[in-house]
Parts: sequence; structure tokens; C-alpha cells
Amino acid sequence: VIREFERGMLACPAGTTLRSYLSEKLHCDPMRITKKFAGDASIGKRVFTPCKQTPELQEEARRVRAELRKSYTKLREEGAPFLAYRILDAVVDSTFPVAAAFHRAVAAQRGELRSSGYQSDLGELRALKLDLERLSRLAKPLHRLLTKLIDDKDALLGDRYNSFVRDAVDNVEELQDDFNALLRECEVLDDEFERFHQRRMDRTMYALTVVTCIFLPMQFMTGVYGMNFNDIPEENNPLAYRTFWLCTTAYVALFVAFLGLRECYRRCFRGGRARRRR
Repeated sequence: VIREFERGMLACPAGTTLRSYLSEKLHCDPMRITKKFAGDASIGKRVFTPCKQTPELQEEARRVRAELRKSYTKLREEGAPFLAYRILDAVVDSTFPVAAAFHRAVAAQRGELRSSGYQSDLGELRALKLDLERLSRLAKPLHRLLTKLIDDKDALLGDRYNSFVRDAVDNVEELQDDFNALLRECEVLDDEFERFHQRRMDRTMYALTVVTCIFLPMQFMTGVYGMNFNDIPEENNPLAYRTFWLCTTAYVALFVAFLGLRECYRRCFRGGRARRRR
């Protein structure tokens, strides 16, 4: 009210002091206003000056007056229970922008993670997950409080506001569902990151295993014929060196062909199983 008074948006005569206007609206003595706004919060001798009569300001002034008129009238008519409900409803409504901000943050993390080929750090994503878990825990007492207000016949709000409180309960449940969905999304992204790097590690280990299988027989043969024994039959054979490389090349070719056939069979088997599922 003080802000709109200073902007000149209220419906009161020019030259009206702020102290007299507040005392009239609050139905109290002007001296109480003076005592309430003492010290740094002193309102002084502020005088009302109407705003400029432009179409935009006039429209805003009408909106402000209607809002103030509705709020004060409703509060005076309903009293403390309505005020308590409005406070609880405002608390619930203030959490939806938080949920929207977390939706944007998780979506940004998802885009960054997938665009970077799962190479980005998960520190921020895991921090978001911890914050969401904390918010989800904080929403549970609020849900219990609102539910108790509905079930308790001697509660502050009474039966008259049960329908309004039920709307607030529905909003809290929707908020909890949003938090749970975001938590599942964070877990999915974390699992995707772990699976990607696990598959990468599996491919690396597979490549190392293939290389080991190729060179292990060659190392064995090299170790056998590298021993300094005089009675090795092939030691003085002029074709031994060529025979060694011929056998080695044949083994490598057969092993690579076996891996190729195995990969083709696996792909054909997967393709046939996928067609049967369709």
C-alpha cells in the first residue's frame, strides 16, 4: 500500500498524508501509525500526488486499486482462518517456480551430457539430485500439515476451508510428483553415464583380449624355440624360419576369420529376434 501510495496509484485526494490514509484504512488512531513506523521506518510527512494521466498508468492504477480492494475486503470478511489459508497457499505456490527452475537445470544437464558424448562431469548433476532429495523431504511435513488441517475437526481453519486446503494438498502432491520425476531423470542420466563408460571399458578389454589371443601362441612358440637345447629337431632345418611364419600367419588369419564370422552371426541373430518381436 505504501509503495502504491508513493507511486500515485491509489484512489484518494491529492494532498492526503500517508499517515491519515493508513489510519483510515486500518481503522485506528493516526498516533498508532506514527508509533508503528518509527525510527528508520518513519513515514514522515508523505503527501499523495496522483500519477500522470496516461492510458498505461491509468490502466495500471485501476488494476492496483481492484487488487487492493479485493484483498482487504476478503481478509476483513474472513478473518484469521482465511489469512492462515492464504499463507499456506502462498507457501505452496512459491515452490512451483523452484520446481520449474529444477526442470530447466536438469534439462540443461541432459543436453550437455549427451552433446559432449558423456564426457562432461557429473558433479553438478549429482548436486541437483541432492537438492531435489532435500526438497522432497521438506515437502512431506507440509503435506502432513495440510492433511491434518482437513482431518482435524478442531483445527484453525475449520470445515469451511477444507475444499481450499484440499486444493493446496493436491498442489503439494503434484509438487512431490515433479520432484520424484526429476530425481528419476537424474538417476537415468547417471545410469546412462555409467553404462556408456562401462561399455567403453568392455570394448577396451575385448580388444586387449583379442590381441592377447593372437600373440599368445606366437609367444609360446618363440619361448619354445628360443631355449638353448642342442637336441631341438627343427634347429638345423633350413625351412624352420619360413615354417614358423607360415604357421603364425595361418593362425592369425583363422582367428580373425573366426571373430568376423562370430560377429556376423551375432548381428544376424539379433536382427532375426527383433523381426520376430515385431
